[in-house]
Amino acid sequence: MAILDAPAGVLAPADVASALTEKTGLVSAMLINNETGAITDVAALAEVARQRGARMHTDAVQAPGIVPLHVDDLDVDLLSLSAHKAGGPKGVGALFVRAGTPFGAMQTGGAQERARRGGTENVAGSVGFAEALQLAENEQEAHAARLLGLRDGLRQRLASSFGDRLVVNTPAGAAPHILNVSLRPGPGGPLDGEMLLASLDLEGVAASAGSACTSGALEPSHVIRAIGVDRDTAGATVRFSLGRGTTEADVATAAAALERVVGRMDTVLA
Repeated sequence: MAILDAPAGVLAPADVASALTEKTGLVSAMLINNETGAITDVAALAEVARQRGARMHTDAVQAPGIVPLHVDDLDVDLLSLSAHKAGGPKGVGALFVRAGTPFGAMQTGGAQERARRGGTENVAGSVGFAEALQLAENEQEAHAARLLGLRDGLRQRLASSFGDRLVVNTPAGAAPHILNVSLRPGPGGPLDGEMLLASLDLEGVAASAGSACTSGALEPSHVIRAIGVDRDTAGATVRFSLGRGTTEADVATAAAALERVVGRMDTVLA
Protein backbone atom coordinates (compact mmCIF):
# COMPACT_ATOMS: atom_id res chain seq x y z
CA MET A 1 0.00 0.00 0.00
CA ALA A 2 1.86 3.09 -1.22
CA ILE A 3 0.61 6.42 0.11
CA LEU A 4 1.94 9.52 -1.57
CA ASP A 5 3.41 12.14 0.73
CA ALA A 6 3.36 15.52 -0.97
CA PRO A 7 6.46 17.80 -0.75
CA ALA A 8 6.93 19.75 2.47
CA GLY A 9 5.83 23.07 1.02
CA VAL A 10 8.12 25.36 3.01
CA LEU A 11 10.24 28.31 1.94
CA ALA A 12 13.85 27.45 1.23
CA PRO A 13 16.43 30.05 2.34
CA ALA A 14 18.13 29.92 -1.07
CA ASP A 15 14.85 30.69 -2.84
CA VAL A 16 14.16 33.60 -0.51
CA ALA A 17 17.68 34.93 -1.05
CA SER A 18 17.24 34.83 -4.82
CA ALA A 19 13.98 36.77 -4.54
CA LEU A 20 15.42 39.63 -2.49
CA THR A 21 16.52 42.89 -4.08
CA GLU A 22 18.11 46.07 -2.76
CA LYS A 23 14.57 47.45 -2.37
CA THR A 24 13.42 44.66 -0.04
CA GLY A 25 12.82 46.02 3.43
CA LEU A 26 10.82 43.21 5.01
CA VAL A 27 10.56 39.44 4.66
CA SER A 28 7.40 37.86 6.06
CA ALA A 29 6.72 34.14 6.38
CA MET A 30 4.30 31.91 8.27
CA LEU A 31 5.89 29.84 11.01
CA ILE A 32 3.22 27.12 10.63
CA ASN A 33 1.21 26.83 7.44
CA ASN A 34 -2.45 26.89 8.41
CA GLU A 35 -3.47 24.46 5.65
CA THR A 36 -0.83 21.75 5.88
CA GLY A 37 0.84 22.29 9.25
CA ALA A 38 4.28 22.55 7.60
CA ILE A 39 6.82 24.33 9.81
CA THR A 40 9.17 26.80 8.14
CA ASP A 41 12.71 27.34 9.41
CA VAL A 42 12.10 31.00 10.16
CA ALA A 43 15.49 31.49 11.82
CA ALA A 44 17.23 30.48 8.58
CA LEU A 45 15.10 32.94 6.63
CA ALA A 46 15.86 35.66 9.19
CA GLU A 47 19.58 35.12 8.65
CA VAL A 48 19.11 35.52 4.89
CA ALA A 49 17.02 38.65 5.36
CA ARG A 50 19.51 40.22 7.74
CA GLN A 51 22.42 39.55 5.37
CA ARG A 52 20.52 41.54 2.74
CA GLY A 53 19.60 44.38 5.09
CA ALA A 54 15.94 43.43 5.51
CA ARG A 55 13.85 42.87 8.63
CA MET A 56 12.10 39.56 9.39
CA HIS A 57 8.47 39.09 10.39
CA THR A 58 6.68 35.84 11.08
CA ASP A 59 3.01 35.04 11.39
CA ALA A 60 3.05 32.69 14.38
CA VAL A 61 -0.71 32.56 14.88
CA GLN A 62 -0.80 28.74 14.70
CA ALA A 63 2.07 28.23 17.14
CA PRO A 64 1.07 28.95 20.78
CA GLY A 65 0.49 25.73 22.68
CA ILE A 66 1.49 23.71 19.61
CA VAL A 67 5.25 24.22 19.21
CA PRO A 68 7.85 25.96 21.40
CA LEU A 69 7.70 29.68 20.66
CA HIS A 70 10.63 31.96 21.50
CA VAL A 71 11.37 35.13 19.55
CA ASP A 72 15.11 34.88 20.17
CA ASP A 73 15.27 31.33 18.82
CA LEU A 74 13.34 32.44 15.74
CA ASP A 75 15.61 35.52 15.49
CA VAL A 76 12.75 37.66 14.18
CA ASP A 77 12.22 41.40 14.35
CA LEU A 78 8.44 41.14 14.37
CA LEU A 79 6.02 38.36 15.31
CA SER A 80 2.23 38.39 15.24
CA LEU A 81 -0.24 36.34 17.30
CA SER A 82 -4.02 36.01 17.62
CA ALA A 83 -5.72 35.25 20.92
CA HIS A 84 -8.45 32.90 19.72
CA LYS A 85 -5.89 30.44 18.33
CA ALA A 86 -4.48 30.03 21.83
CA GLY A 87 -7.87 29.61 23.50
CA GLY A 88 -8.20 33.29 24.38
CA PRO A 89 -10.94 35.79 23.52
CA LYS A 90 -11.69 36.63 19.91
CA GLY A 91 -10.79 40.05 18.56
CA VAL A 92 -7.45 40.41 20.34
CA GLY A 93 -4.00 40.12 18.85
CA ALA A 94 -0.40 40.93 19.65
CA LEU A 95 2.58 42.13 17.68
CA PHE A 96 6.07 41.62 19.06
CA VAL A 97 8.42 44.40 17.89
CA ARG A 98 12.10 43.95 18.68
CA ALA A 99 13.79 47.01 20.12
CA GLY A 100 15.31 49.15 17.38
CA THR A 101 12.95 47.93 14.66
CA PRO A 102 11.54 50.90 12.70
CA PHE A 103 7.80 51.06 13.26
CA GLY A 104 5.38 53.85 12.31
CA ALA A 105 1.94 54.59 13.69
CA MET A 106 -0.73 52.18 12.48
CA GLN A 107 -3.51 54.71 13.09
CA THR A 108 -3.51 58.23 14.47
CA GLY A 109 -5.62 59.87 17.14
CA GLY A 110 -3.81 59.36 20.39
CA ALA A 111 -0.66 58.45 22.21
CA GLN A 112 -1.83 55.00 23.27
CA GLU A 113 0.42 52.01 22.64
CA ARG A 114 3.54 54.21 22.52
CA ALA A 115 1.93 56.41 19.87
CA ARG A 116 1.62 53.48 17.48
CA ARG A 117 -2.18 53.40 17.51
CA GLY A 118 -5.07 55.44 18.82
CA GLY A 119 -8.30 54.22 20.39
CA THR A 120 -9.33 52.61 23.65
CA GLU A 121 -7.41 49.51 24.61
CA ASN A 122 -9.34 46.27 25.13
CA VAL A 123 -7.98 45.67 28.62
CA ALA A 124 -10.17 42.68 29.46
CA GLY A 125 -9.37 41.03 26.14
CA SER A 126 -5.66 41.64 26.57
CA VAL A 127 -5.66 40.15 30.07
CA GLY A 128 -7.55 37.11 28.77
CA PHE A 129 -5.05 36.76 25.94
CA ALA A 130 -2.10 36.92 28.33
CA GLU A 131 -3.63 34.24 30.55
CA ALA A 132 -4.37 32.01 27.53
CA LEU A 133 -0.78 32.35 26.33
CA GLN A 134 0.55 31.44 29.76
CA LEU A 135 -1.63 28.33 29.93
CA ALA A 136 -0.69 27.39 26.38
CA GLU A 137 3.01 27.70 27.20
CA ASN A 138 2.68 25.67 30.41
CA GLU A 139 0.77 22.85 28.69
CA GLN A 140 2.50 22.93 25.29
CA GLU A 141 4.57 19.75 25.53
CA ALA A 142 1.78 17.51 26.84
CA HIS A 143 -0.83 19.08 24.58
CA ALA A 144 1.31 18.66 21.46
CA ALA A 145 2.09 15.04 22.31
CA ARG A 146 -1.61 14.23 22.69
CA LEU A 147 -2.50 15.91 19.39
CA LEU A 148 0.31 14.09 17.62
CA GLY A 149 -1.07 10.75 18.75
CA LEU A 150 -4.55 11.67 17.57
CA ARG A 151 -3.30 12.94 14.21
CA ASP A 152 -1.19 9.88 13.55
CA GLY A 153 -4.13 7.69 14.48
CA LEU A 154 -6.34 9.55 12.02
CA ARG A 155 -3.76 9.20 9.29
CA GLN A 156 -3.48 5.47 9.90
CA ARG A 157 -7.25 5.04 9.74
CA LEU A 158 -7.46 6.96 6.46
CA ALA A 159 -4.55 4.98 5.03
CA SER A 160 -6.34 1.75 5.87
CA SER A 161 -9.51 3.00 4.21
CA PHE A 162 -8.11 4.54 1.04
CA GLY A 163 -4.70 2.98 0.45
CA ASP A 164 -2.72 4.51 -2.39
CA ARG A 165 -5.65 6.72 -3.31
CA LEU A 166 -4.72 8.87 -0.32
CA VAL A 167 -2.31 11.79 -0.73
CA VAL A 168 -1.01 13.18 2.56
CA ASN A 169 -0.25 16.89 2.19
CA THR A 170 0.92 17.33 5.78
CA PRO A 171 4.68 16.62 5.79
CA ALA A 172 6.73 14.75 8.36
CA GLY A 173 7.73 16.99 11.24
CA ALA A 174 4.69 19.23 10.79
CA ALA A 175 2.74 20.81 13.62
CA PRO A 176 0.66 18.09 15.31
CA HIS A 177 -2.78 19.70 15.11
CA ILE A 178 -3.35 19.57 11.34
CA LEU A 179 -3.82 16.71 8.91
CA ASN A 180 -4.38 17.68 5.30
CA VAL A 181 -5.18 14.94 2.80
CA SER A 182 -6.37 14.70 -0.79
CA LEU A 183 -8.05 11.84 -2.62
CA ARG A 184 -7.12 10.79 -6.11
CA PRO A 185 -9.97 10.30 -8.61
CA GLY A 186 -11.88 7.04 -8.22
CA PRO A 187 -13.25 4.68 -10.86
CA GLY A 188 -15.91 7.20 -11.82
CA GLY A 189 -13.62 10.23 -11.91
CA PRO A 190 -12.53 13.02 -9.55
CA LEU A 191 -14.54 13.87 -6.46
CA ASP A 192 -16.27 17.22 -6.14
CA GLY A 193 -14.65 19.05 -3.24
CA GLU A 194 -17.66 21.17 -2.37
CA MET A 195 -19.93 18.12 -2.24
CA LEU A 196 -17.31 16.26 -0.22
CA LEU A 197 -17.28 18.92 2.50
CA ALA A 198 -21.04 19.38 2.47
CA SER A 199 -21.52 15.64 2.90
CA LEU A 200 -19.04 15.54 5.78
CA ASP A 201 -20.91 18.40 7.42
CA LEU A 202 -24.14 16.40 7.20
CA GLU A 203 -22.27 13.55 8.90
CA GLY A 204 -21.41 15.89 11.76
CA VAL A 205 -17.78 16.39 10.78
CA ALA A 206 -16.54 19.99 10.60
CA ALA A 207 -13.63 20.12 8.17
CA SER A 208 -12.20 22.48 5.58
CA ALA A 209 -10.68 22.27 2.13
CA GLY A 210 -8.50 25.34 2.41
CA SER A 211 -9.95 26.47 -0.89
CA ALA A 212 -11.26 29.82 -2.06
CA CYS A 213 -14.24 30.80 -4.17
CA THR A 214 -13.30 32.82 -7.21
CA SER A 215 -15.70 33.94 -9.93
CA GLY A 216 -18.36 31.70 -8.45
CA ALA A 217 -16.28 28.53 -8.88
CA LEU A 218 -14.69 26.51 -6.12
CA GLU A 219 -10.99 26.37 -6.89
CA PRO A 220 -8.50 23.95 -5.36
CA SER A 221 -6.25 25.43 -2.71
CA HIS A 222 -3.32 27.31 -4.20
CA VAL A 223 -1.17 25.89 -1.39
CA ILE A 224 -1.96 22.29 -2.33
CA ARG A 225 -1.48 23.01 -6.02
CA ALA A 226 1.86 24.72 -5.29
CA ILE A 227 3.27 21.59 -3.64
CA GLY A 228 2.64 19.67 -6.83
CA VAL A 229 -0.72 17.97 -6.32
CA ASP A 230 -2.60 17.69 -9.61
CA ARG A 231 -5.80 19.67 -10.03
CA ASP A 232 -8.28 16.76 -9.88
CA THR A 233 -6.71 15.40 -6.72
CA ALA A 234 -6.29 18.83 -5.10
CA GLY A 235 -9.98 19.47 -5.70
CA ALA A 236 -10.78 16.64 -3.25
CA THR A 237 -8.81 17.97 -0.30
CA VAL A 238 -9.86 17.79 3.34
CA ARG A 239 -8.11 19.53 6.21
CA PHE A 240 -8.75 18.10 9.66
CA SER A 241 -7.88 20.35 12.60
CA LEU A 242 -7.49 18.85 16.06
CA GLY A 243 -7.78 20.74 19.33
CA ARG A 244 -8.21 20.45 23.07
CA GLY A 245 -11.68 19.01 22.73
CA THR A 246 -10.76 16.36 20.17
CA THR A 247 -10.94 12.76 21.37
CA GLU A 248 -10.02 9.36 19.95
CA ALA A 249 -13.73 8.78 19.40
CA ASP A 250 -13.87 11.95 17.30
CA VAL A 251 -10.98 10.68 15.18
CA ALA A 252 -12.70 7.36 14.60
CA THR A 253 -15.97 9.11 13.76
CA ALA A 254 -14.30 11.46 11.25
CA ALA A 255 -12.42 8.65 9.50
CA ALA A 256 -15.53 6.49 9.21
CA ALA A 257 -17.58 9.41 7.95
CA LEU A 258 -15.08 10.21 5.21
CA GLU A 259 -15.06 6.58 4.11
CA ARG A 260 -18.88 6.53 3.91
CA VAL A 261 -19.06 9.84 2.06
CA VAL A 262 -16.44 8.88 -0.51
CA GLY A 263 -18.11 5.51 -1.03
CA ARG A 264 -21.44 7.19 -1.78
CA MET A 265 -19.84 9.73 -4.11
CA ASP A 266 -17.99 7.01 -6.00
CA THR A 267 -21.24 5.10 -6.43
CA VAL A 268 -22.99 8.15 -7.88
CA LEU A 269 -20.11 8.89 -10.23
CA ALA A 270 -19.97 5.30 -11.42
